[in-house]
Amino acid sequence: MDKLENLKKLKQLFDDGVLSEKEYSEMKNEILNIQNVTNEKTHKEIDTRENERNSIKGNINLIFKGVFMLMDAKIKIHVDNELIATESLKKGFNISIPVKKDTHTFKIIQSLLISTKTEFTISELQEGDNCTVLLEYDRTTGTFSNNIKIN
Repeated sequence: MDKLENLKKLKQLFDDGVLSEKEYSEMKNEILNIQNVTNEKTHKEIDTRENERNSIKGNINLIFKGVFMLMDAKIKIHVDNELIATESLKKGFNISIPVKKDTHTFKIIQSLLISTKTEFTISELQEGDNCTVLLEYDRTTGTFSNNIKIN
């Protein structure tokens, strides 16, 4: 398998939410490594992640439409204490997270002038379940609402 095919597979895994931004970056650097050494570890990791993605059917879609602000803030999204993505408060986001267990804990951290944190848990999920979580931002407190809407 050549580097281009590996990069395409890696990008697809990242787009599907199987890889975090950090994992994607590390694996991409390994693939692009100019040395003549064969990256068997990378091939195995990609195949393992691809198999993992194919075995997981359900997703949690985390959606925030964005909010107008003069200055943009970075939003860090953690699922089960793992950083999944860093997004924009102004632009919003739509992230798909694979359902791997029956309970997932979310932590949304906003950094503008001060850091604020919103935490919530989604439970009673089963592999194969699909749900949509709509987040709302409260301008008064500068935090995301704990009253999430799950569809």
